[in-house]
Amino acid sequence: RELQATTYNNLAICHKFEKNFKKMGECSTKSVELKATIKGFYNLGLAYKFLYNFDEAIAAFKKGVQLNADDPQGL
Repeated sequence: RELQATTYNNLAICHKFEKNFKKMGECSTKSVELKATIKGFYNLGLAYKFLYNFDEAIAAFKKGVQLNADDPQGL
């Protein structure tokens, strides 16, 4: 599951560079469903921000902040 989550997160970043923010959000969502990570929620928040869904962006960023930043597995 962890490797799948990382793969989806990396795919989300690829979609970001292609400016396909809907796909970025889909991949980020799948990533955090598999394993909740700070990076996953950060990318999900960015996707929502780029799609002008600011409330959802804030919620995703807050979920990322709630994770333990001292835990390297959470990054």
